[in-house]
Amino acid sequence: DFFSDSIDEWTSRIRSIRSDVYETHDTVVVQMAVPGVDPEAVNVSVTGDTLTVSGETREEQTDEQRDYYQKQIRYGQFAQSVVLPSTVRSEEARAQFKNGMLTITLPKSEEAKPKRITIDIEEERGRGK
Repeated sequence: DFFSDSIDEWTSRIRSIRSDVYETHDTVVVQMAVPGVDPEAVNVSVTGDTLTVSGETREEQTDEQRDYYQKQIRYGQFAQSVVLPSTVRSEEARAQFKNGMLTITLPKSEEAKPKRITIDIEEERGRGK
């Protein structure tokens, strides 16, 4: 059980990010809540059909001694991977950071976009005779 203990210990130190994933006709959009994170400390990558966002938040170090009554803010590494619902053109992805929300917009590849197929309707002749 050496490996499972090590993996559990490692994953307990890396926190996940809350995210929403949706698609429009032309894009896949991933929104992630990363409050208090410096945008320059965030890494975004796409490998195959998986988007990964990772980074780290660091606690301010001060010389004064503090006696905490409550300490709920978590610091350290964070990571979240999302399997994308459609094939995307990752080289054209855009990321925007505003008010603690990271929004990543990925254009769909042409083959992933829905296509409308027209239906030819032929009337049956000779009915009712």
